[in-house]
Amino acid sequence: MEYKVLEKKWHINFPEGFKCRFITSNTEHEVLHKHEYYEIFLTLSEDITHHINGRTEILSKGTLTFIRPNDIHLYTHEDSPYTFINLAFSKELADSVFTCLGDDFPTKDFLKKELPPSVVLTEPDACELEKLLYEINTVGFDNYMQKILHCKMILIIIFAKYFSHYITNAQNHCPAWLENVCHLMNHKEYFTEGIDAMVRLSGKSYEHLSRSMKKYKNTTISEYINDLRLNHAANLLIYTNLSITDVGLECGYNNISYFLTCFKKKYGLSPKKFRDSH
Repeated sequence: MEYKVLEKKWHINFPEGFKCRFITSNTEHEVLHKHEYYEIFLTLSEDITHHINGRTEILSKGTLTFIRPNDIHLYTHEDSPYTFINLAFSKELADSVFTCLGDDFPTKDFLKKELPPSVVLTEPDACELEKLLYEINTVGFDNYMQKILHCKMILIIIFAKYFSHYITNAQNHCPAWLENVCHLMNHKEYFTEGIDAMVRLSGKSYEHLSRSMKKYKNTTISEYINDLRLNHAANLLIYTNLSITDVGLECGYNNISYFLTCFKKKYGLSPKKFRDSH
């Protein structure tokens, strides 16, 4: 496979150690390439073709992808220009961010995966990240320290919020689409809606999703959603003064008796006793 190596001295600003660009193009580079640095890109257009490590995938709008130095890739878009945000950053800056994230973040697995970690963001998350990335270039051009701190903040948010679900699972090899669905289901708007939301986000049939959850997550769709709801309920009981009924409704339970039964089964206490014990 022939490819070009992009040198960091041409694609990263120093002493900041990164460069953030808003790009509109038919192709960012005309040949397959890899880098002497890391990059993260966020797609702002639909149906971008991404050639990556010998495979081809279609990226939807709002796809956030982390490219590592050894990844060989190229993105294109037929007939019309596409837009995306590219944040290129040095290995030294990446190392400092991973050190900050600590041992709880699956850095080794994150860097070893065959395909680069990728996740489709919800529209609000994509808009918020776009805003944060844009703000990098509003900092004074010679205020290097502020620029570096802002970039580190964004990278920590990206890795902790959007990529922390990439946990080592050597035996199950959970497919990326399912990891992405499970990640999205952590949003309240989806777990409160329930099964319909999870099936819709997956783009698969209920049967396919159900089989995959059992195979790769060793749980059912209902059990997975219920666990998300009950975790949220536990936090509401501890950190708010909402009534027990309102907590149940807030978590997607229209049947409060069912909520009480599920909660006691999971935590061994009724919601009231759970709140009193905390």
